[in-house]
Amino acid sequence: MTDDLEALKVRISHLQRILNSTADMIITSDPEGKITDFNARAERLLGFPLKKVRGRHTQTLFFQKSSFRRLCKRFDKAGIVRSFQTRLRTAAGEPLDVNLTFSRLRGTDGAVLGTVCVARDIRAQNELEREFRRKSKFLAEILEHSAAMIITADTQGRITEFNPEASRVLGYAREEAIGQPAEFLYLRPKDRERLISHVRKEGQVVEYDTRLITRERNVIDVSLTMSLLKDDEGGVLGTVAIGRNVTQERRLEKKLERLSITDSLTKLYNRRFFYGALLRVRRGLTKHPIPVSLILFDIDRFKEFNDRHGHLAGDKILKAIAKTIHRSVRRGVDIPCRFGGDEFTILLPQADAATALVLAERIRRRFAQMGFDGCALSMGVAQYEKWESMKRLIRRADTAMYAAKNAGGNRVEIA
Repeated sequence: MTDDLEALKVRISHLQRILNSTADMIITSDPEGKITDFNARAERLLGFPLKKVRGRHTQTLFFQKSSFRRLCKRFDKAGIVRSFQTRLRTAAGEPLDVNLTFSRLRGTDGAVLGTVCVARDIRAQNELEREFRRKSKFLAEILEHSAAMIITADTQGRITEFNPEASRVLGYAREEAIGQPAEFLYLRPKDRERLISHVRKEGQVVEYDTRLITRERNVIDVSLTMSLLKDDEGGVLGTVAIGRNVTQERRLEKKLERLSITDSLTKLYNRRFFYGALLRVRRGLTKHPIPVSLILFDIDRFKEFNDRHGHLAGDKILKAIAKTIHRSVRRGVDIPCRFGGDEFTILLPQADAATALVLAERIRRRFAQMGFDGCALSMGVAQYEKWESMKRLIRRADTAMYAAKNAGGNRVEIA
């Protein structure tokens, strides 16, 4: 009998050590709801020693009585309550967030001895959840109010997020876009393939210029920055693209570029563009030899005309010549320029001297028919000779032009 008693004492001591070492608070009560036991974890977290709470009603540990009443109501109905989130009151009167299980405590004969409450401190978990909600709200605010389009896609390339700016610019409601393959937004779907390829290699692509299609089938210029979207472990979830509608910017850039290479009066290319075109044609000749010719001309007696009629009348002549040139040249092939003052050039790729002569004569005759008080054109034609410099080509055309002028003007000479 003594041995059995000793064994029982050892077992009870062992169980007590287990209860006191657990990470959960364990609180037992008698059938009347009065606290009978309180493990070490409960003492530590709540700040009450067992001797101060033994005999007190379990309800006194709850921060809100209404929460205890809800617990009892559910307990009376089901006989056990699991995962009940509430707040207990510490000795300092502070709330302690817990997740508890409340069940009946029975003896070996099945008789109800009271209740056992197993409660876990969830303050850290709740703080993580609150932080997650704060971050989610912050990210949602960014998506909602960002001045940039933000579009995410999964690893299969299907759209998973589409912010209001993307909807505003592209015209698709979020619900329409979600689940669609991202390629459907691109004018050239292969652009996205190239983007994805770069992102996989580099991790990010910054300010990539591409073109997207709106719901109304309008094409817009967009500058995209794309990177991989990863989870906390580094696993790839998909991609995130941040884009700006730069259509107006690109139009302005093109307009400024046109202005920088165009003569404002005649709308022909200017001297700067002419020299750049010469270099490009010269480089092309090393790979693909083709006949190239140059027409260079100016207006006979233009100074006298200006002196008699004024500069506004002189400007009319320059505009008339430009109009005549535009009517005569091959669009997209020939390169007409105002070289400066009353001098003009026309660079003719894929044209020999004979072809250039025909064009020059056409321009000369059309201008002569306009009858600008004695003004006419003296024109020089030169065909590019293998290995010569472009400077020499211009000089030969210029020499031919002066030969025409010295011969009385209103004529074309070939170098």
